[in-house]
Amino acid sequence: MKAAVLEKPGNLAIKELPDPSCPTGGVVVKILTSHVCSTDLHMWEKGHPALRYPRILGHEIAGVVAEVSHEGIRFKVGDKVQVYPGISCGSCEYCRRGKENLCPSMRILGFSLDGGFAQYLALPKTAVENGCLNLIPSSLSLSEAAMAEPLACCLNGLEKVGLKKDETVVILGAGPIGCLCAMASRHLGAGKVILVEQDPSRRILSQQATADTVLDSREVDVVEAVQGLTNGRGAQVVVTCFREAALVYPLLELAAPGGRILLFSGISGNRGVVSTDLNVIHYRELGLIGAYGCTAAQCQRALDLFAEGLKVDWLISQRVDLYSLEESFSALSSREAMKICLEPWEGNHG
Repeated sequence: MKAAVLEKPGNLAIKELPDPSCPTGGVVVKILTSHVCSTDLHMWEKGHPALRYPRILGHEIAGVVAEVSHEGIRFKVGDKVQVYPGISCGSCEYCRRGKENLCPSMRILGFSLDGGFAQYLALPKTAVENGCLNLIPSSLSLSEAAMAEPLACCLNGLEKVGLKKDETVVILGAGPIGCLCAMASRHLGAGKVILVEQDPSRRILSQQATADTVLDSREVDVVEAVQGLTNGRGAQVVVTCFREAALVYPLLELAAPGGRILLFSGISGNRGVVSTDLNVIHYRELGLIGAYGCTAAQCQRALDLFAEGLKVDWLISQRVDLYSLEESFSALSSREAMKICLEPWEGNHG
């Protein structure tokens, strides 16, 4: 098979590798779509604490089952599947509580294991047994289904903050995650969704994300604007949707008394060590909540939302093959593209 192998930051090589054999109790998936996200870009540029080289990146994956190890597996050859990228132990307290994203033994495709920037992917028995494969409804395209993982991460975050019907949500950043978070918030019953974004092209494109307002933070004082849109109260939920959002915006000032702040995006390097007036959190009863990754069940819920009519294909800016993959990183880095859809069987160069 052909695969894009990251050998070190900035060095992505297209290689011919042996087709994977089917593990006992496992499956082999023929990958037809694997989206490129900002985390992949960050790995290519700078690496990642969970990354070990050489590595096949890619964790937003959809394809068809190409091989099963025996008939007892509930999947059959030809099934269209979305791949949940985490392989957990299935037995620890977190896995038993349905919080496998916190499993201390978690291995992640595209991070600690080879991922979806390849033509085939072998999944072991533990992955199949612990819910790593979700059947794709017939009404969905594979490119939509591969978007289930990032949407599931948004659902995880919104569940963590306990988003309630008719609450106001402020989303900092209108990139792919910000737009998905806006759509998820609307679908979950948010009363008002406010996106904040500097980039003009992303502000225009994000109008498809069903937000009520898209603020240009270069033109307005964001705190004053949010206060004006909420009758002076602030937002019940504030979500950081790009790496430096917690450093750029005054999160505590944007939140209403009793509000919750969701730290969805991590902060580069050691810049996350910041001073915070804890008395503000205390006296205004604010919640400061982190969210990381998602669960297999949340991926299934994301697929259900797509089947119910949540449209996400508009986020795809480019479709590329393996040989154009590295070039596409520059489009992400310059913010010219939102999502890039890798189709590893297209443009097959011999």
